Amino acid sequence: DFHYVTLVIGDADNQVIFNQKIMDSVLLKTGNWMKKIEVKRALKSEDISINLISSDYVGLDIKQAYTAFYLTPKTEGCKGVTNQKLKAESTLDRCYGSPQSLPAAEVDTEIAFKKYGNRECNHRCKNKDVCGHDCCE
Repeated sequence: DFHYVTLVIGDADNQVIFNQKIMDSVLLKTGNWMKKIEVKRALKSEDISINLISSDYVGLDIKQAYTAFYLTPKTEGCKGVTNQKLKAESTLDRCYGSPQSLPAAEVDTEIAFKKYGNRECNHRCKNKDVCGHDCCE
């Protein structure tokens, strides 16, 4: 069986922090899966959405909200600056009057999950017209 789930982690600024496909065989072999990632502080809030999306099965998409704990206090007067050379895919967070970027948080994440509409579809559905996935409709 080649079933997999897609783990998508996003911040409150609607930026994708982490995106990875995980095969069921990996989960069955090890019993769990863990990844440590660094997360830059979002401007809107410290909430992070953790989503697990099934490649085949409708209704197994799971979402969990998580509030990141940052080691440094939130700095006031900061604004996101978009670097045009990096296109819309990348936003650099800068604090005016300071060359340092906003502090990052370390997040240990075990698999957690979400349903996300209007995304690129990677489901291997046989008939996309009758499929229940939001992205297939």
